[in-house]
Amino acid sequence: MNVYPEFIDKDRPVLEGEEAPYIGELEFETEVGRIIGMVLVPNHKPGEKHPAIVLLHGFPGHNSLLDIGHALRRAGFVVFNPFAPGAWGSGGYYTFDGLIKAASAIVNYAASEECQEKYHICPDNIFLAGHSMGGYTCVNTMRRVPALKAGVCLMPFDYPWFFENGQLETIKGLFTLGTILKQETETSMYENALANYEETAFSKAAEDLKDRNMLFVGGAKDDVAPVDTMIEPLYNKIKELGGKAEYILYDTDHSFNDCRFKVIKTIADYICPMVD
Repeated sequence: MNVYPEFIDKDRPVLEGEEAPYIGELEFETEVGRIIGMVLVPNHKPGEKHPAIVLLHGFPGHNSLLDIGHALRRAGFVVFNPFAPGAWGSGGYYTFDGLIKAASAIVNYAASEECQEKYHICPDNIFLAGHSMGGYTCVNTMRRVPALKAGVCLMPFDYPWFFENGQLETIKGLFTLGTILKQETETSMYENALANYEETAFSKAAEDLKDRNMLFVGGAKDDVAPVDTMIEPLYNKIKELGGKAEYILYDTDHSFNDCRFKVIKTIADYICPMVD
């Protein structure tokens, strides 16, 4: 199975005899609602298998990861770009346990016989990446789905930290930014967060992640998910346990606005050598 990291930052030509790349619709049922999105499929020779990666957006999802998705498709990955339950047309309600259940379902779907046949995916080479709340989901999905080959957490947002440190008004204020998300009641998002924070806190994750391939990417100017509270304590604990996590810090903000290409290359340099 081939990957093509040399095309991360330039167009990959369709060679004679190859099937052209295309964008497909993603739509399937999960226990937390009907998930919609898109699938980016790379050009390939007949019978050629691909690795796959699932990209998870943040809260509420304005910051698209499609530039990352297109770059990784050019590198030879099938890229799943789903919208979270209750977000941007996906069914169900936006809940924090629902994020993890939906991500697990998408990974299982990517590994299914249906996707193996339709998108030529190798089920032994499936990766996960998420930004902000998607990074929180990535951490917790990696704790629960052993089939994933690696997880990439971009500026992961550990919302349970606010509960653990008594900053309840701060987190309530943050949730007001999610009015575009579908909620069962006006208070259900906070109630769900409260019900799930202990089980999903980064402070409890190191033991589950010490044997997993994990890359953490942080921003020194990130004032949404500060690295000293939301990445470094978890990373340091994993390393204390003898884990193989990696951590890269860039002089950038929460959305890595001024180093998108650098972050994309970092992701590719990390996952491409793992493909076999």
